[in-house]
Amino acid sequence: MTRTYDLPHNQPTRIKNNRCAYCNAEFSDDSEPEKEHVIGRLFVPKGSHNGQWNLHLNSCHRCNQDKSALENDISAISMIQTAGPSGEFDVTLAEEAERKGKTTSRRTRKPVSLSSETSKIVTQFGDATISFGFSAPAQVDTGRLYRLARYQIAGFFFLLTYDEEQRQGYCWPGEFMPLGAVRRADWGNPIKTSFSSAVCNWEFSFGGGPTSNGYFQALIKKHPSEALWSWALEWNNNYRLFGFLGNRSEAEKIISGFEPLQKNGPYFDGEANYFIREETPLLEDADDLFFYVSERPANGPVESAQ
Repeated sequence: MTRTYDLPHNQPTRIKNNRCAYCNAEFSDDSEPEKEHVIGRLFVPKGSHNGQWNLHLNSCHRCNQDKSALENDISAISMIQTAGPSGEFDVTLAEEAERKGKTTSRRTRKPVSLSSETSKIVTQFGDATISFGFSAPAQVDTGRLYRLARYQIAGFFFLLTYDEEQRQGYCWPGEFMPLGAVRRADWGNPIKTSFSSAVCNWEFSFGGGPTSNGYFQALIKKHPSEALWSWALEWNNNYRLFGFLGNRSEAEKIISGFEPLQKNGPYFDGEANYFIREETPLLEDADDLFFYVSERPANGPVESAQ
């Protein structure tokens, strides 16, 4: 049983659960609860939490430390701006990215500011061998992005199912199924736009627009009849992550209708074959990922939904 929850915007929500919200571990004298900020205190630009909504709950030490380690370099990397359709530039984000550039990347073991990546691609055209190179800003292994997303979505789902009397919330029935993690320059890629269209009319469960002064968004929607939810996150106006929760077979039916990504290749870089795809920006008036169809409820949990 879940509820709908519309963010209060101007103040955090605090729940005092008696088991870890992430792994369901029982607290004890040897494993005391630790206060956890689901939107990490240092995950968004400094000062962005002031007067804004966040979710504070209890977690075990292991989950708290694991999530914090993920947030550290992912936060810094997610602040590196890529151009939007109008070429806008966020000065606050740029200053924060520079400040956090000394953070060590788990991928390169170097400071994030020194972790840009370059590749050289070699291909054959008839009798000619042609090579070309490209560079990218600091990257994060996709698995780590999805692990952090799972922590955040688990926290929000825990709130949706929280029982005040029992001091306990629950996880979704089924699986966590991430579909993509894309930078701003690729927000218009076919998988993400297919996802947005597929879940557009689903029932709103959790969200309410940006928080952290616009540097964080989250949305959960419920399938009209199945034990399936869609989820989406936006980090620091740069990264968007999205996917499903729950019944895998129902999710796969939906995904089978998605427009595929168009790739060119394969190309060889001396070690492995690569495929290359052109990034697809998203025009602002075509952005419907965080769109709600139904009327938004009052602040806080308000009603039951299957």
